[in-house]
Amino acid sequence: MTLFSFFNAINNAMPTALIGVGKINNPYEVKRRKGIGKKEVYSPTEFIELLDYIKDIKLHKHNAIKDINSALNDRDTYKKYDSAWLYVLLHMNNGWRASDFAYKIPRLDLPEKLEVSLILRILI
Repeated sequence: MTLFSFFNAINNAMPTALIGVGKINNPYEVKRRKGIGKKEVYSPTEFIELLDYIKDIKLHKHNAIKDINSALNDRDTYKKYDSAWLYVLLHMNNGWRASDFAYKIPRLDLPEKLEVSLILRILI
């Protein structure tokens, strides 16, 4: 539980708010970027080149397995290559925004060892 959630729960349990949570960082708030200028769109050629690179299953599967295996030896070396590849695949395929992934897809609460073994089974 975050401090924001804790203080918010206290406020919700009282008839009037006791704690001003407005100044506390709300981890659930979707932050909007200020000053976003003109949107840049990939040209059809750039989009197809990027899609072809992302679809290189042999390359990305090898890199993901290598990253997970190194993480099993030293957790600090884990670069989350598998997650990044999946993120880009979904982003390119579905046209979702980053906030859709971060806030609208429910999280699976899996034990850490189960996560790694599941990923390895899927990839191998």
